[in-house]
Amino acid sequence: MAIMAASPIADGNFEAIQEPYDLLNIYMNSALAGYSSREQRLAENLAIYDCCDLIEGDPCYEELLGLGYDDAEIRDFASRLNDQEIVTILTSADGVLAIRMEEQNLRDFLICRHFAKEGNGSFADFILHTAEMPNAPYLKAAKSMAEVCGSASVYDYLRRECEKAWDEIKNRDARIADQFIVTFNQFLPIQALAFASNRIENADCADVSEEILGMNSTSDGSMPLQISVSLMNSSEYSQTASELFVKCVERGTERAAEYNWACGPDGAFAYDLDRTGFDLENSKLDALAQKYQQSHSRNVAACLIVLTSSYLSSRAQRVCQNGITYTYNTLTFNFTSELAELHAHCFRALSVLVETEFSRQVKSTFRQHFSFYGKEPEAEYAENMYSVLSRIEELFPKYITEDSTIDLLCSLSINQIYETCAQNPPLSLDGFRQSAFDALGLENSESLVEKEPRISAEELPLERLTEALGMLAEDYEISDKEWESGRAIGKVLLEIAKRTPDTASSIIARNIASSPSTIPVPYEALDHLAETIGRKVLRNELGAVIDVSDHPALFDYLDLLAIKNGPDKEELDEILARLDDGRTHLCLEDLEIVEPKHPGYILKYASWLSEHIHNDGVWRFFGNCGDEKRVSALDSYFESNPSPAVNLYFLALEGYPTFDYSLAFLRCLLRLDSSMIDRFLEYVANLDYRQRHDLLRRISSFWTVQDDHAWNLLKAMIDEALSEPLGRLEIAVLFPVHDANALSSDIFWERLEYTIRERIADANSLDRISWALSDCNDETRIRAITLILTLDKDGISINHLDLRRSSMSGSPEKGFIPAKLKEIEAIDSIAAQLPAGVAYLKHREWLSKVKSSIEGDIEDEKWGLFHDRQ
Repeated sequence: MAIMAASPIADGNFEAIQEPYDLLNIYMNSALAGYSSREQRLAENLAIYDCCDLIEGDPCYEELLGLGYDDAEIRDFASRLNDQEIVTILTSADGVLAIRMEEQNLRDFLICRHFAKEGNGSFADFILHTAEMPNAPYLKAAKSMAEVCGSASVYDYLRRECEKAWDEIKNRDARIADQFIVTFNQFLPIQALAFASNRIENADCADVSEEILGMNSTSDGSMPLQISVSLMNSSEYSQTASELFVKCVERGTERAAEYNWACGPDGAFAYDLDRTGFDLENSKLDALAQKYQQSHSRNVAACLIVLTSSYLSSRAQRVCQNGITYTYNTLTFNFTSELAELHAHCFRALSVLVETEFSRQVKSTFRQHFSFYGKEPEAEYAENMYSVLSRIEELFPKYITEDSTIDLLCSLSINQIYETCAQNPPLSLDGFRQSAFDALGLENSESLVEKEPRISAEELPLERLTEALGMLAEDYEISDKEWESGRAIGKVLLEIAKRTPDTASSIIARNIASSPSTIPVPYEALDHLAETIGRKVLRNELGAVIDVSDHPALFDYLDLLAIKNGPDKEELDEILARLDDGRTHLCLEDLEIVEPKHPGYILKYASWLSEHIHNDGVWRFFGNCGDEKRVSALDSYFESNPSPAVNLYFLALEGYPTFDYSLAFLRCLLRLDSSMIDRFLEYVANLDYRQRHDLLRRISSFWTVQDDHAWNLLKAMIDEALSEPLGRLEIAVLFPVHDANALSSDIFWERLEYTIRERIADANSLDRISWALSDCNDETRIRAITLILTLDKDGISINHLDLRRSSMSGSPEKGFIPAKLKEIEAIDSIAAQLPAGVAYLKHREWLSKVKSSIEGDIEDEKWGLFHDRQ
């Protein structure tokens, strides 16, 4: 546009350019000077429809015929435009000529002239005529007029025409009506708001708050939300749109992902990102906060939390669709006094949720926003945060309410921010007990980040250590503090064990028994006490206070201490007796320590465990499938009686289907137990679709394993998939289609040829094998199909094999045409590699027919791509 405007301005002809259309008019009229008014009218119709097929039923062609143009005239004109590269023409396989407008500036100009300037057609009628077509042409036409030729006169024209069309289109299918009113809501604000309000009133209400807070995905598929978000940007209708938005939120009529779009980075900020203030954003916060105070709606609370999260991120996002791809444009706002006020406004709004069920979440938001990494805040960060905090000092007592390490840390962080800005700290720390300071110092000493205060367990007197334990145990329930608090608990209990070994076990027992949750097992403290007071005394003292069933991990470690130091018969019997609780306690690696002095104990333990176990932790008995020592141990200790190990293996699969990810334990048990194949097939048959396919995919690795037991299992599964009616759904995952090394190995091809020869008289089986390999690389696919056809000299598989890929990759511009051309190359290669002779003529004839079919597909796709331009 700027280049177009340069020439008239240089000539001093300012009056010639009153609006964008005038610029196009100057240049396009000269480009069209060689065409008659009749030809230009034809070009206008090509422009408004974008594409025209010269065949009965095509809307553009029918309109041209109705205007008195004949087929020959249209073809001649299209040919001349094609020579000038204004249009592109394409002829289909059955002789239909298609015309597509290519010169975008000319297209925009012709559309605007046709409708808004010369009135050669009614845009309202055009909307009604094309609204139900795929990629409705009126949308493109409106975009050309509004965005390219936009001016007050064009906007007035669009508004009038949209009003005419709306009276009818609002009564059509909801999808058509929604698409129209969402597109033109800025031209028809009152109608759009009324339509959206009516939709909300008639929709079912729902509580979707949990889904809103638990979902990351967004969707702009809600008509009411799109309209309310759009019109909140209009000064005249902002208040009404805001009320509609809040009403829609409160009633919960839309999907959670749609609320996340409206309140997330996509819809939270005003459309005008260049402005300096945040008036709209602040009014949204007020509207939701006020509605919550009136209604206590959980939906309103959830949307308020999502909205404030978007504003506190200081990042707006716009998502635009371009064909089948999406473009993400992100803008991060510079920190200004206006942004600081918006952040402060967020915390004022969230304060209405402080004493509600959402209290934990909003307080966490407050703490996280004013936290910083390291010992001290950076100067710029401190200044920015101070500009927010100084505006909401009266809210501190709402957000900082507990005598806890998390509130203490928050208070310290805020005071440090103020001190960095040379301001007096606003928060007194007198309300926090010494145990909070001690617990925080102990946690900080274990943190990977250098923070103050820091203190080691060795520095504290015994009384303060025991008092800090309670607060550390509370922090252990907080996911963000679990690691530091867990390590600190271990250090404190070790220090207590060192100082007072005679009473340490009772202190440990009391703290473990009274903790609100299961604290980590203090391994180092237990090791120290086992050496100083004896493991049996330690066990007895802990067992007298702590319920074994409530803290199994603790007593598992005590059992392990006994095993490492040489257990007696009483301890071994007690270890077996603990299996009565149905849990998994010790693993095979632990039990190997016992076996040399107590032969057969592993087998006895495994038998007892398999009879009593009823939890999901059985897999821990086996250990890591990638550790060859574990597999070797299984082979050694269960060779005489594999049944307990087999039983435990299937119990482990039920609780954790992928524990034996490499299938090393399975291969070992296949060698030990001849009945393993039948039992495994029975297990696989009862899996759901996802689990079954994941397992079959891993078993496909057995194609190249030099182990006949493993191959026999895979072969049994292949035979089953080839024989069963629904086997086609899973045969592909039994082949290593994406493993290049396997597909290039001799053993794979030897076993594949054996499988094909076994099924050479069964066309259905050969079809399934070809389909299983249809997604392999071209080299493998060509070799496999050639092998099948070569072995199938009688041609039983003709018309049955899958010669084409089951999946292909394409692009918006070229579609799948390049992939289909490769399909033709593959078929030519197969035909060239077949043996010579009369016996294979029918094979080649069939390949030729398939090739012709693909060539037809390519022509059809060219036609489709020509018409599907967005």
